[in-house]
Amino acid sequence: MAIDRQHAEVALKLRLESDFNNRLSGIYADIINEATEHYANTQEAKNLSVFFASISAVTFLHWLATKRAFDRLTFKTLESSKTFMRLMNKIANIDTTGRTTSANVLFDIRRTATNANTAHMQDWVNSASQSVNDTNQKQLDAIVALGLSATAFREKLKETYSKRIETIIATTTQEAAESTKDSIFTSSNNMITTMVPSAKPLRKQWIAVLDDRTRPDHAHADGQIKNMSEPFEVGESLLMYPADSSLGAPLSQTINCRCVSVIVGLFTL
Repeated sequence: MAIDRQHAEVALKLRLESDFNNRLSGIYADIINEATEHYANTQEAKNLSVFFASISAVTFLHWLATKRAFDRLTFKTLESSKTFMRLMNKIANIDTTGRTTSANVLFDIRRTATNANTAHMQDWVNSASQSVNDTNQKQLDAIVALGLSATAFREKLKETYSKRIETIIATTTQEAAESTKDSIFTSSNNMITTMVPSAKPLRKQWIAVLDDRTRPDHAHADGQIKNMSEPFEVGESLLMYPADSSLGAPLSQTINCRCVSVIVGLFTL
């Protein structure tokens, strides 16, 4: 069951990445053209800060699209659980704060999760966009220092930035998807364990893609199960979900991560 959910989520991520790839590739084509023209005329590196706003904007739009898609998928998963829906009805029956139906309870869970994820999204996109811009500039400066011809310069820049695009797309999609799921499951868990103390807390499981591209630490973490409030132990790092850096995980544990977290057994009473 966990593997089926992993496959569904990977397929959804790939579909979402297509539009982002088109938008981002367009910006990088402009960067390459303008940087090459500037280099041919001056033998110097162009200042790329003018592209910061565009990169930030398309990253934000992709995050938003991914968030909405995984919001729908995650709630569909929750609502397919008979136990979860019984708990929603139970909370509606015992609550005295105006939640008179299970739909009201679900709305409160969704609102809490959305608020938490939106705040995280704004911080992450701003930080990531700045990091991308800085890295783009450093890579351009390094290529300029090689003293290549304009033609060779363009080809080297295209090769370098092609890899950058792949990394940005994969990392942004992963962070947006996994943080959205985490916000929803955390909100659900907090609501249910507060209102129905007899309900067992949610548990999450780390699922790795076990192939020759998988980091050894991530392969070792495959199958690891934690309560929602606990981080996964991945090598020497702690991650609340795949690609999470909020607890100090280095880029070596988050960039291009293809793992997913899934909920084990949904809810039990």
